[in-house]
Amino acid sequence: MKKIFIVAILLIIIVILSGCIFEPYTYFRQWLCAVNIDGTDLQYLIEEDIGIVIPNLDGSKLIGYYNYEIYSMNPDGTDKETLVEYMENYRNPEIAMTPEGEMIVFDIVTDIYTLNLSNNDLERITEPDTIAYIYPSFSSNGEKICCSTTDFDSVTSICIMDYNGENKQMIYSYIVDQISMLRSPYFTNSDNQIIYASPILPDSWGIYSVSIDGTNNHKIFDQYVPFSMSHNGLFLVLSAEDVIYKMNSDGSGLIELATTYQDQYAPVTSPDDSLILYPSTNSTMYVMNINGSNKREVSSLEYDLDNQGYKSYNFRFINNERVIVKLRKWYET
Repeated sequence: MKKIFIVAILLIIIVILSGCIFEPYTYFRQWLCAVNIDGTDLQYLIEEDIGIVIPNLDGSKLIGYYNYEIYSMNPDGTDKETLVEYMENYRNPEIAMTPEGEMIVFDIVTDIYTLNLSNNDLERITEPDTIAYIYPSFSSNGEKICCSTTDFDSVTSICIMDYNGENKQMIYSYIVDQISMLRSPYFTNSDNQIIYASPILPDSWGIYSVSIDGTNNHKIFDQYVPFSMSHNGLFLVLSAEDVIYKMNSDGSGLIELATTYQDQYAPVTSPDDSLILYPSTNSTMYVMNINGSNKREVSSLEYDLDNQGYKSYNFRFINNERVIVKLRKWYET
């Protein structure tokens, strides 16, 4: 009887040790996914190190950046085509229909380029080795570009130029005792005002509006927070202290829409500006109506966020019914 007891004890110890030694190990990989806004038809498109991905204007292609190349692919991940074979530090892309066709404008830390999606024509529209140009955005008609600049010393400015880089004008400048930059300038719907964020000095932190002639610079939101401009340029959506807000481009009509766990990432609007996509408080992505109603989960998988500058490209609408998001898919060994 004693021998049986000892054997039983040994077997229990072996089972416990085996469970410790061979306990399954769980890990996740980042995937770029496409999914309908009602959570159906989830597709895994690309795994790991995806970089920036944005849709073209009609949602027929996704334009991505990975391993120093700019490429396009179908929204289901098929038919990948290289548009630019080598491009370092591709950042902050924006798309518009310009007088020469559909174009992307982007920066590479110090210079701004355009890429014509009709003929893959790549053009640098700023002068190298002068001042740094960053955060470009198109006007509503695609004829103008606004951006932020710095002289690497003490002056940072809001600049506007023609879509081909001609007729550059510094419309508003800050002089400070440190190297800093104004961020994320956008034209409003009338194209005569520009909205931007200022991280310069705590007493001037906030979101500002300035006329394109350099006049009427004034603060429209008291905090320096990430925001996105609506496609029609009439309002912006922003994230501040775990709350998502909507505000008219003149600073009026501020309303609270939802709570969020990630206030470093701005929510984004659908192409028709009727919906908002945002990170929720339970680490998943949500969609809601523009007035904050009808909040619903896009996917029960956790989102995965990476830092791509002040503008965020971790989630985007492909069209009014489907979105691209970076999700964590868990595995077990």
